[in-house]
Amino acid sequence: MRVIDADPTLAQRPVLDTSVSIRAHALAERLITDLTIGELAFCLRQGIALPQVAERAVAALIEQPLVEADGYPGDLLCSLLNAAESYGLPALSESELFDICSDALAAAKAVQELVVPATSAYVARR
Repeated sequence: MRVIDADPTLAQRPVLDTSVSIRAHALAERLITDLTIGELAFCLRQGIALPQVAERAVAALIEQPLVEADGYPGDLLCSLLNAAESYGLPALSESELFDICSDALAAAKAVQELVVPATSAYVARR
């Protein structure tokens, strides 16, 4: 399914000379299954094809809760949580989202407790 088929309102959005507008319209003909992690996060932030995009994002987050989409580890999860808050995602299973968040918190704690001290010590020795 193409993005435009999942979200026909995309065709009604104005075509502006902005990076957001250009990117949104460029994604219209793409298959949802072909969207990159960064494109999924973009669609979530812009409210584009939310049910289908959220489903793909959840699948990616189950595999890697802190996957990096565009800027930092965990930004896909942040985009999904913000979309859920802003737009509502009724198809999202609360238990799935809770499990993803729990896994992300455990991974972040491990980074803070193990990776940060080791890398800080290494950098301090240089």
